[in-house]
Amino acid sequence: MCLLHLQVLEFLQGSALQASVVQVLWERFTGRSQCSALERRAAVLLLGIAARVEKEVVLSNLDTLISVALGERVTEDFLLARDTCIAITKIADQHKSGSSQPFRLPADHPLFTALTDAITAGLLLSDAHWLSFMEQAINLLYQLSESPDKTCARLLRRSAQQLLDDVAEGGGAQPEGGQSETGDQGGQVRSASLAHLLSLCGSVAFRQLQHLERSVSAELRRRRAAREERDSAPQRRGQQASNESAVEAEMGLTGASADDTEAELIRKICETELLSDDSVLSCFLPLLVSVCSSPGRYSHPPLYTATCLALAKYMMIRSVSVHVTIGLALRSLVSDSRPSPAPQRVSATCSCWSPCWTVPPCRVCAPMRRWQWET
Repeated sequence: MCLLHLQVLEFLQGSALQASVVQVLWERFTGRSQCSALERRAAVLLLGIAARVEKEVVLSNLDTLISVALGERVTEDFLLARDTCIAITKIADQHKSGSSQPFRLPADHPLFTALTDAITAGLLLSDAHWLSFMEQAINLLYQLSESPDKTCARLLRRSAQQLLDDVAEGGGAQPEGGQSETGDQGGQVRSASLAHLLSLCGSVAFRQLQHLERSVSAELRRRRAAREERDSAPQRRGQQASNESAVEAEMGLTGASADDTEAELIRKICETELLSDDSVLSCFLPLLVSVCSSPGRYSHPPLYTATCLALAKYMMIRSVSVHVTIGLALRSLVSDSRPSPAPQRVSATCSCWSPCWTVPPCRVCAPMRRWQWET
């Protein structure tokens, strides 16, 4: 898939992007021309690749993308919604130089409203593709929103309230083909819905950490470089700097010291603010610990797996959480009663450096007679 992506991108960069080709892709995506669901997803992914060459291909048609894939019928095809999020992400200026301001959309843009509505619409559904869509939607929020932390905080509150309302209405008492867990107040919640909520918490926590270490840190460096460039002209006209400062500047110590200061600031924010008592993410930490520490009570395998993954993402934020929960995570792995997958025989690398993972080997690798099986 990556090789195909690069080939298509090279083709689009080497020739003028024909309007007729883009028009055909839009017709397939919107359903104006008869095509399958897989072809619709392929069309929107190709439009995303084209957006890396010409951003306006996607940026000028955001309303169409939102209405078709992220509108009221989003619950019918979460795979199309996921691939649409991937395509929209391509308009972010990830490959520009650090001196340019990154491309962002206002926090009240209809795209982010549609994303939050789509995530909450599938929270209570037992759709296997909701999780992959949710991860791409959260990634898109942090790529393009001016204030993704506030948007995701509102999303978490809304999702938690939606799950509580479903329990109060008795919607989780008789799940459709799924298990339910009993809460402390006697109510029941669908295990799949709880797994969705905890997965959402883990994704937001990880993206928030990534946002601080990449986007915020890059923005701090960009502003520092712009400030130094703005202040360097008057300083050159003034008296020369001291010999010590000149040596430090020549050795690059000034920039390194500033980078260390910014990194320390980011780490301090992670340690003191992301999981502070008044943050939304910290409200879900006791629930994560409770589910991981009670594998017998929460016996639904997808719920237990989602909780362990979310807890591991929380442990990346603050060192205190690691000391508290590392023992719990290890005990969860040791006490897991699910059977381990049987070891499979894997073929060694062929002389053409193309490993064959099939048993028996494929027709390309079989004639080489260089198999060393592992147990």
